[in-house]
Amino acid sequence: MALLIDSLAYMIRFVWKFPFDLPNIGNLFLLMELLIFGKFFYHYLFKKNKLFGCSVLVVSFVFLVHTLMNGVYEQNKIGSLFLLLGYMVACMFGFRSILKEQKIAHLERSFTFWSLVAILWYAAGSFFIFLALSIFDDAVTNRAIYLLIYTNINLVRYLILGVALYQKND
Repeated sequence: MALLIDSLAYMIRFVWKFPFDLPNIGNLFLLMELLIFGKFFYHYLFKKNKLFGCSVLVVSFVFLVHTLMNGVYEQNKIGSLFLLLGYMVACMFGFRSILKEQKIAHLERSFTFWSLVAILWYAAGSFFIFLALSIFDDAVTNRAIYLLIYTNINLVRYLILGVALYQKND
């Protein structure tokens, strides 16, 4: 799913030339990503806490409303920054719970650990990418940042998630 959306977003932004404006598909990807990461955190870290599940739905609604209010044709960079910051905080809580509970004997064989590493890698790298994209207005610079750095961050994230899927469930 992520490869399809990343490829489609690249093709829409840089290859295909449409005679009309299209909504930014990255906003849809960020919303789906929020729901998927929220489900992971809900199930593996917060032990199916109903309050956390409701807060993920509320944050999704706020992100959707913020995107609609600021225009669906532009990337919701401010909303993205807050989502990524939330992922980093959730990952820190996840690492803390792994250390506190000490149920996992071998971290290198843990699905949860590798998933948290992948999400933290992505969130930290993307946070600085979206911050840079918010600062620079030059289209050439934004394209270079997006293609060179953001693509590599995503590739490493997918490789680490592949390692996570190969590990046994905690």
